[in-house]
Parts: sequence; structure tokens; C-alpha cells
Amino acid sequence: MATARRRPARLLAWALVMAGGMFVLLELGLRVAVALDLSSLPEPKPASTYWDGAHPRFGFWRHPDAETRHRFRCLDNVYRSNAVGARDRERERRSEAPRVVVLGDSFADGWGVPREQRFSDVLEARTGIEHLNFAMPHFSPYQQVLVYEGLAKDYDHETVIATVYPGNDFIDLDAGMPGWAANYEYRYRPYLVPDGDGFRRLDVREPGWLRWSRHHTVLYTALDRLRLRLAPPPALDPEAHRWDDEHIGSYFYDFPEPGYTLLEHALGLLDDAVGERRLVLALLPNAADLARFARDGEAPLSERLANFAADHGITLVDLLPTMAAQPGDLARFFHPCDFHWNARGQHFAARAIALRLVGEAYPRPANARPANAAKP
Repeated sequence: MATARRRPARLLAWALVMAGGMFVLLELGLRVAVALDLSSLPEPKPASTYWDGAHPRFGFWRHPDAETRHRFRCLDNVYRSNAVGARDRERERRSEAPRVVVLGDSFADGWGVPREQRFSDVLEARTGIEHLNFAMPHFSPYQQVLVYEGLAKDYDHETVIATVYPGNDFIDLDAGMPGWAANYEYRYRPYLVPDGDGFRRLDVREPGWLRWSRHHTVLYTALDRLRLRLAPPPALDPEAHRWDDEHIGSYFYDFPEPGYTLLEHALGLLDDAVGERRLVLALLPNAADLARFARDGEAPLSERLANFAADHGITLVDLLPTMAAQPGDLARFFHPCDFHWNARGQHFAARAIALRLVGEAYPRPANARPANAAKP
């Protein structure tokens, strides 16, 4: 009887040994093929020492006191994180002076520009008020809430500037994204999902064995490419980013109603977390948004969020009409190879925010307006 009971265990052990051996042979074969230029598969990309793609609270963040060089087409910058993983200089938690916390995604983080050229740092330099930047590329509005509650709120401050970038915030809020963007590393994040009459948090995590395979094996890349070829994931909305003579995709105009409900709920959670402090909401446009505004005028999303802000006592700074009203070629505000703002765009945002907040977050008179900012 004992021998009969051990037989399934032995069969399972042999199956595991055979599977492991086959895995090793396939991996070695693929590596030889890559080395001999018989395959175009890339070498495995090691886990970043700067980006933390498995943060237990925010989904992803940065490793503390880390550095990376970001080279992409026309962009070449060195990013550094401080002791808490923010792309910012070191900050004291306690301060008797007024301070501002800045939240957002890659636009507020300053994608492709030196840290001192971000609108938060420009505002700090020109107003003399510290702006503590806790923005993070790929963040959704819900993750802004989480980083505020879990980190930024511990720092003395009187004002919070939160940003909404419609160009991808609705995508990043969508809990269905892991299904249709299956090769997108930063899909592993906390989401808000409907739960009865409200919402609850859903954490989508990458299994440890899968993360190890992705960073250490060529076989993972081969299988991933095969999967995408056999069953390509559908785009969330193919029309959303189409830009031609007939259509200019812009989430300022064509946002999904369920996504707006999630956005409003996330902003409500942030408003609750901020409490009696001043909350400022900045809406950030890309080039397609500006082109659509020039054609169609006032954006439905701007109107909806203006009403929401008014109902909650939130100060709204809508940069869409402000930037669109500038004369000349508006492409000068963006990187030539990327949809993010360049330094000129960041300086423009700083000036627009400062002018709106004079007498509120920033003192009067003229020193609230950034001096020597790049002219539009």
C-alpha cells in the first residue's frame, strides 16, 4: 500500500523534472539562436534598480536613493529619487512655512525634462514656497490618492495640486486593462471596481515566478510574442487616439462614461483625504486635445469637472483653453519625438497655475508670477 501511495508522488516528481529539463533546453536553444543572429528576440531585461514594479501599496514606485538614465529618441535625462522614492530633492517632514504637495503622472513628474524644469520646481523657485513632488509616471488618479494617503500626507503642507491628464487617465483607471494591454508592465496596480452601490480596491499583481521569467528568460519573450500573434489584445478604443482629417481623438471630448464615474470617485476620495487643506485640480492637455479644442471649442470633460470642483470647493485650473489660446505653433510646448510637455510647456503650466492661485496658495503681488519663465 505504501508503494502504491508513493507512485503518484514519483510520477509528479518525474513530470516536474521533465518540464524543468525541457524549459532549460528551450531557453538554451533560444539563447544560442539569439547569439548567432538566427532570432530577433531581445535579451531579457533585468529588473530596474530605479523603477519598483512591485510596490505593495502603490502598485509601482521608485526605489529609494536610486538613479537611472532615460534615453528615448530625442530625450536624454538622468532621473534620481530621494530617500522615500520620489523624484525630488530631500524634504523635511515638518515645516512651519506654507508648502504645496504635487500629485500626478508623467506630465507632473516631468517626463523628458530635467527636474528643475518641471512646473513644480519652477513654481518653487519663483514663489519661494516648497513644492513637494510625489508624481509618478503611469499613475492613475486612484494611485494619486494612495500615494497621498500613504506618503505625502505625512509632510506638513497647506495646498495639494493634483493633476488629471485625460490622455491616459481613463485607461489607467480601467481594471480591464490587464486583459487588453497584456504586455504592459505597469498594468499591475490597484484599481477601483464597482461593488454594490460603491467601489472597492482591486489589486492586480504579477506572480513572482512570472516576474522572474520576464526579467531572466528569453523563453518568456518568445511565448509572449507568440501569444500576441495568436490572440492580439483589442485596443480599448481604437478611435480614441485617431487623428486625421475627419477625427481628432481626445478624451477631453470622447471620454467613457464609466471611466468618468471612476475619475470622479477617485477625486472625491482625494478631496476627503486632503480634508481642510486647499485642493487644486489641474487639467493637462496634449497636442491632440489642443487641436480638438481649436475645432470644437469648450470640452465636455472640462465642463463636467468644473461643476464637480465647484460642488466640492476645489480650485480648477484648466490648461486646455489657456494653452490653446496662445498664438503661434503650439507644438513648441511638446517634445518633437514625444507627446509630453518639454521645458517650455512646463514653464507655461507653472505660469498659468501661479496666476490662477495668486491670493490663494501664493502671496500677492507680482512675485507669485514666475519670473524669467519661457515665453510662449
